[in-house]
Amino acid sequence: YFDNATVCALTYTGIKNISKNNTTASIYPNPIDQTSKIVFSNTITSGSLVIVNDIGQTVINTAFQNKDEVLMGDMINMPGIYFYRVTDAQSSTVFTGKFIYR
Repeated sequence: YFDNATVCALTYTGIKNISKNNTTASIYPNPIDQTSKIVFSNTITSGSLVIVNDIGQTVINTAFQNKDEVLMGDMINMPGIYFYRVTDAQSSTVFTGKFIYR
C-alpha cells in the first residue's frame, strides 16, 4: 500500500529505511537497466517486493527467500518513474524508494 505521505517522504537517492535493526538497502544503477538490483546489507530470509508505477498501478508483487539482493531490472519493460517497497517479514523492516527506467 502506497500513500502520498510515504511517496512524498522519499529522499533523492530513493532510499527510505523504516527499520528496527541496522539493515540497509541500496538500488543501483539508477536510472535502472537490465542489471539493476536492490542490495541489502543483511540477508532477508523471508521478504516481498512490490513495484508500482507513477499512477499507482502495481507492476510487480513477488515474494522471495534468503536473498541479499533482488535483481529487478529485468522485471520492468516500460519507461517511467516507479516506486518500490521491500518488506522483511521476519524483522518487520520496510524499505521504500523510487527509481527511473528509461
